[in-house]
Amino acid sequence: MSLNEFAENDDFIAFDFEEEEDPETTVNSKKRKREDLRDSNIGTVSLLKDSPWWTEEHKKAAYDRFPTDRLNLEVASFVDYISPNEYDIKARTHVVERVEKAVKSIWPDATVKVFGSFDTSLFLPSSDIDIVVFCPTSNELKKVAKSLIRHGIALYQDIKLIKKARIPLVKFKDALFKYDVDISFNIDSGIDSAKISKDYLEEHPALRPLLLLLKQFLSIRKLNEVFTGGLGSYATMLMVVHFLKLHPMLQMGLINEEENVGVLFLEFLELYGKKLNYEKVGLSLLHLNYYNRKTAGRVLDGVKRPYLLSIEDPQDPENDVTKSSYNMYNVKLSFVHAFNIL
Repeated sequence: MSLNEFAENDDFIAFDFEEEEDPETTVNSKKRKREDLRDSNIGTVSLLKDSPWWTEEHKKAAYDRFPTDRLNLEVASFVDYISPNEYDIKARTHVVERVEKAVKSIWPDATVKVFGSFDTSLFLPSSDIDIVVFCPTSNELKKVAKSLIRHGIALYQDIKLIKKARIPLVKFKDALFKYDVDISFNIDSGIDSAKISKDYLEEHPALRPLLLLLKQFLSIRKLNEVFTGGLGSYATMLMVVHFLKLHPMLQMGLINEEENVGVLFLEFLELYGKKLNYEKVGLSLLHLNYYNRKTAGRVLDGVKRPYLLSIEDPQDPENDVTKSSYNMYNVKLSFVHAFNIL
């Protein structure tokens, strides 16, 4: 019997898919040394050799400019270089359509929607695809996994079931294009987050290039996944929006944010790498201010992990968006390292 034949016969074999727990529930049982979080050189790029976005034409255009103008120009070139193209969009759409077919073979009335970076067009070439399925139950992860195999969407060894997390997931690598895909069930918060993201993107022209730049920055350092304690896309967006809305020069209309993305990126690194006291204050977009963590009652994790950032969720003020980003210490170090180089 082939693997596909096994998958079709639920009574014959129970697939022993790899199952993982949510690190949020296990991190406290593991002793973590600060030295384990301190590799701030991860993902450093040689600007002299490995800058395909910075062509000879760009170098000539930047030759007589001030350093800040050259930084703005290179950031614009880099963002253009990593932005999605037509092939990326069509390929990802094809993957979503295939997943929808597999899901509807189980639940014909199910609804399949994308959210996250693909929905907001903020995805990188390495970004995963976030899909939410609205169906009668959220406890049939194995059934969905078997359907993915039957339809040739994923191989058995490329599927992981995250059953004990706050949000259960089916994680797999697409067999055709090798995209990483996350499927969640009956959770609409991701869709609401995407709507907020689109509103902010319309309001701030510098938001998209800054987010793409930061997402790539975090991705090459493996600091972009909440599942492994990193800084997720939603939290990164809230940090950038908070930074832009409270930037004094932007508030007074003294600079154009779209023309100063490079400088804003540098100032972002300085704020979150060197200036902000993570232990004492958190970020609020609802009130457009910094709140006192002690007054807000958000110091419980900070006692043991003072390097954790606290961000109030605009959708749910009781939710701290970065409460699971236990690797924030390394994120902060990477910001400091990048700022010092620039």
